[in-house]
Amino acid sequence: MEFISANLEIIIIVLSVLVVLMFIYIILLNKKYKAFIKTTKKINIEEVLIENQKQIANLQDFKKYFDAYESKTNDRLDKCVSNVAIKKYNAFDGLGGELSAIIVLLDEEGDGVLLNVVHTRDSNHVFTKSIVKGRSDIALSKEEKEMISSVFR
Repeated sequence: MEFISANLEIIIIVLSVLVVLMFIYIILLNKKYKAFIKTTKKINIEEVLIENQKQIANLQDFKKYFDAYESKTNDRLDKCVSNVAIKKYNAFDGLGGELSAIIVLLDEEGDGVLLNVVHTRDSNHVFTKSIVKGRSDIALSKEEKEMISSVFR
């Protein structure tokens, strides 16, 4: 109690300064409020908020549509050719050069086609083999087996 009575003048001065600062803050805040109200007389805030809600709903609908589209696209991409291998080889050892070729075209699941182009002196022959899950119902040559396995490395 003695501290308060001894420093009463200082306490009153500090409190008076605080009151003045609060009064200045209220005046500045009032100016900002009046400037805000002045601009909002031309704009109805309620209408702006309602319009924003409509736009948000439209964006949410678009996001749902886009997510479904992305899912369908990813499903289709899994079925697209994504694994390709090409190898030239000599079909007849000691005769000619590496003029024959094997081409493997597979999707992510290992389904697709194998093309074997065999070059002979007189003609070219193209053999196709269906590949399902990395396997063929038709017998595969050593080179063809190597090509299919190389696609998945």
